[in-house]
Amino acid sequence: MINVETVFNIGNLVGFIGTILLIYEVIKNRNVLKDFHPLGSMLNFIAVLFFTFNYYQLCIWISFWFCLTSVVLWLMVSFYSIKNWLKNRKDGKVRRKPK
Repeated sequence: MINVETVFNIGNLVGFIGTILLIYEVIKNRNVLKDFHPLGSMLNFIAVLFFTFNYYQLCIWISFWFCLTSVVLWLMVSFYSIKNWLKNRKDGKVRRKPK
């Protein structure tokens, strides 16, 4: 039977690779982030932060270190999304729902 810690480590390795690829794409073209929703980004950040905290509590160190990259990524995306949302709101360019 596979150990739960091994499953977490494999899952977080896949997430780590995806996060690195996303960070690489953002570095190449920052316009990729312009359509990220601020609330969704912040909720993702909070969720990944909870996962990371749980890995720390359970002493699953490999998953903890792999998950830290996602915490950093979603923190940056959240700040960027909120900054853009506030800037667009100030300029009157906030997207409205179509009628």
